Amino acid sequence: MATGNLMPAKVAILIMVLLQRLKVGKINPNFMKMMYSARCRNARKTTFGRGVERNEPNIRKNKERRCFYRNCICLILRQLQEYLRVCGAALKIFLSLQHHKLLNFIDMNFVEFVEKYQQDMTPEQMLSIAKAIGKYLSYKLSDVEVHHLCAMVHGVLSEEHFDKYFADDAISKMWYEDADGTKHMAPFYSDEEIKEAFDKHKDDISDYTIHDLAVTMNLLRSDHHVLLERYSKDAEELKEMVVLMAIEYLQDPDCLHPTSKIWHNING
Repeated sequence: MATGNLMPAKVAILIMVLLQRLKVGKINPNFMKMMYSARCRNARKTTFGRGVERNEPNIRKNKERRCFYRNCICLILRQLQEYLRVCGAALKIFLSLQHHKLLNFIDMNFVEFVEKYQQDMTPEQMLSIAKAIGKYLSYKLSDVEVHHLCAMVHGVLSEEHFDKYFADDAISKMWYEDADGTKHMAPFYSDEEIKEAFDKHKDDISDYTIHDLAVTMNLLRSDHHVLLERYSKDAEELKEMVVLMAIEYLQDPDCLHPTSKIWHNING
């Protein structure tokens, strides 16, 4: 668009009309009224015509006039910046589609896209895609949803077994109240106690990790505290009962997930 023979006011109006037609960004609802107000029309008369007597806008003070023009220019530049940003993003997407020859597959969803092209992708490319998705989702999801998504991804990578981070997170949410109303928070067992139990029974639960056992023991301790405290003589016997219950819990070949039962119990 040639603008050499147009005055600034006309250029500003044309830009605003263009931006409204493209529906890019949000425009102040009072802005167009400002642009076509009586004082703005007076300003246009003085700038569009040549050899016409100059009639200044009916503004009482120069300070008000400068403020008005400055606000107009700021709004125009803000909308123009948004327009260029959207155009740049659209151009990148279009070039990416051309590069991957996807113009004939616009209607397929993202999962289909990954399934179609993942076999030709390097691990570095897949990592970049994962980072891009994570960055996008971090702006769209709540903290709880992000954590749930991370748990889902970890479940895929770990074949649905806990590691130290997810085990500690799950255990930290376990608790129970005794008869006096006192609240007891997990963890109920130290790392050394968990390791001792795992080393003793690892052959019995060979499909599970030490962190799976830690989550299971703390879960059973919090869920069955009344039964355990009633039928155990002391803390040591109570711990042995919890260990045996945890081993029996994990050895469940007829459940839906016989090698990852505790993961599905906690994460759904």
